[in-house]
Amino acid sequence: MTADTAGFLRPRGAMSLRRQAKLDFVLVQELLELQTAMNTWLNGSAFWIHRALSEPIQAAHRPTILLPPQSGLTMEQP
Repeated sequence: MTADTAGFLRPRGAMSLRRQAKLDFVLVQELLELQTAMNTWLNGSAFWIHRALSEPIQAAHRPTILLPPQSGLTMEQP
């Protein structure tokens, strides 16, 4: 056991409260940055999903079915 600066006894190899507080602070900062990044990613994903589901299909994206003239079928017939 060693005495730390506040006069408390702590086991050898244990971190001081000040060092532990610094590490905790850094950990909280990193977790907040991670949370911000995740929220940004989720908001971006939600935007594109909403956009994809809410926009009507454009005619340019619809498949074109070409029928030979001799088949007698038209686009209206199944």
